[in-house]
Amino acid sequence: MKIIVIAIGRPSDSVVHDLVDRYARRISHYTKFGFHAFDLNQKTAEKQQKRFDKIIDRKDHIILLDEGGKSYDSIEFAHFIKFKMSSNNQRLVFIIGGPRGLPSFLETKYPLKMSLSKMTFPHQMVRVLLLEQIYRALTIIHNHPYHHVR
Repeated sequence: MKIIVIAIGRPSDSVVHDLVDRYARRISHYTKFGFHAFDLNQKTAEKQQKRFDKIIDRKDHIILLDEGGKSYDSIEFAHFIKFKMSSNNQRLVFIIGGPRGLPSFLETKYPLKMSLSKMTFPHQMVRVLLLEQIYRALTIIHNHPYHHVR
């Protein structure tokens, strides 16, 4: 199983970039992981879609990050990841929108949406929050004490 996170827009804050790198390394201890960030500015919808088609395979399980999507607590999210890891060899792909949200072609093509909170967060912070929760889920699955240490 491989987990991929695609984020629209490039981080402008070095702190966000450093945290994304830190959690990417931690996640990689448990599973194959990829992180892609790119801009979609000044591109037609067709060119945007081609950009995603280079990364996304038709067999991938795609989840869009959206404040109106399904919410999980950390344990439920771990169960979701574990189920996806054990049920098939599909890659699990999370897509984070940019400052203007998600392109409409993604919302039309991929109906599964997940929310990190009912609150709205800056798209750069969502990267860190999602990666931390993926890491947390993997530590829960592997009985690592990270989730329970307070």
